[in-house]
Amino acid sequence: MGVLAALIGVSLWPLFYAGIWPYPPAWQHPRLMIFGFGSAFVAGFLGTSWPRFLEAPPLRRCEMAGLLGLWWIAQGCFLAYRLPWGDGLAGAYLALLLWVLLRRLGPGTSLPPTGFTLAAVSIAMTLLVALAWALGGIEGYPRLWVFTKLLAYQGLLLLPVLGIGSYLFARILHSPGAEMPKLSPGRRATGVWLGASLVVVSFGIEAMGGLRMGNLVRFAAVLLWVGLAVPALYRGRAPSTRAWALRMAVGGLGLSFLVRALWPGPLFAMEHLLFISGLGLILLIVADRVTLGHGVDDATMARCYGGRSVVWRWLVWLIVVAALTRMAADFTPRLMISHHSYAALLWVAALVLWSIPAMRLWWRRPGDS
Repeated sequence: MGVLAALIGVSLWPLFYAGIWPYPPAWQHPRLMIFGFGSAFVAGFLGTSWPRFLEAPPLRRCEMAGLLGLWWIAQGCFLAYRLPWGDGLAGAYLALLLWVLLRRLGPGTSLPPTGFTLAAVSIAMTLLVALAWALGGIEGYPRLWVFTKLLAYQGLLLLPVLGIGSYLFARILHSPGAEMPKLSPGRRATGVWLGASLVVVSFGIEAMGGLRMGNLVRFAAVLLWVGLAVPALYRGRAPSTRAWALRMAVGGLGLSFLVRALWPGPLFAMEHLLFISGLGLILLIVADRVTLGHGVDDATMARCYGGRSVVWRWLVWLIVVAALTRMAADFTPRLMISHHSYAALLWVAALVLWSIPAMRLWWRRPGDS
C-alpha cells in the first residue's frame, strides 16, 4: 500500500503537466507521501515488531481491516481533493494504529525499547495535527500552521527514524559473524530523547521565523543522536552495500538541515533533499531489512549484509539523482516542469527496482521454501 501511494503521489506531477490530472498536486502530493507512503511503512514496521517485543498477540484481522479501510478511504479523499476529509480520516487511521499498539501493553508484557516509545509519541502528535487540520482554522495563524506542517510532514517520519534507528541501524551496519558492539541503554536513551526533543524545539524555532536557526538545531540533533545512540554510523568501513546506503541516507538527512541553515534557498528544493535522499531512502532500507528478516534464512541474510549489491548501488544513485533533479527544478524556473517530471520518473524507477525483489518475499508464508 505504501509503495502504491508513493507511485501515485509522485506521478501526479507529470500527469498534471500533461493535462491529464485536473488538480494542482501541491497539497495532494505531500499528503499522499506522508499520510500514504510514510504512514504505511511506519504502521507496517510497528505493527510487526511492537507485539513481538512485548511478547503480545499479533494484530487481529478486525484491527487490520480497520487500518486498511481508514487508510484507503483517506487516500481516496486526498485524490478527490477532499483534503479536510482526508486529514480527518488520516487522523483516525493514526489514532487506531496508536490504540492497536497501546492496547498490547499490560501486566505480564515486556516494555518496548525506548525508540519504539518515541515512535508512538510521534504518531500521537501527528494524529492531533491531522484532526486539527480537518477541523480547519489553523491557516489563520501562520506560526501555528508552520509548526503543525513541520510536525506532520517531517516529525511523523524523522522522530521514528531517530527512535527505531537507534535499535535497528546498528544491526544493519553490523558485519555478519563479528561481535555486536555494546552500547549502554542509558546512553542510547539519552541520544534518542535529547535528539527528539531538539527536533521538536527546532520546529518551534522555525515557526517563529528562525528558519536558519531551526535547521541548525535539527542538524545538531542529528549529530547528537548519531554520536550517542548510533556511533556505528561513523565507525569503520561499511560491511555491505546496504550499510553504505544507510550511511548515505543519514548523511543526506543531516546535509539537508545544514544546507538549509547556511543557505535557505528555495523552500521545496531543500525539503526534497531531506525527503527523497534522506527519509525516503531510510524507509526503503528499513523495509528491506524487515522483509529479509521475515522472508529469508540466516545464510541469505548474511550474504545480503556481508557483501556488495549492484541493485542497491543503482537504487541509491537513482534516488540521489532524483533528489538533485527535483532541487534543480526550483533553481531554474524554465526547467521546472521538465525536472519535476524527470525527478518523479527517477523515483518511480527506484521504487520499482526496490519493490520487484521485495514483493517475492511479501507473499511468502512461514515455512515456504
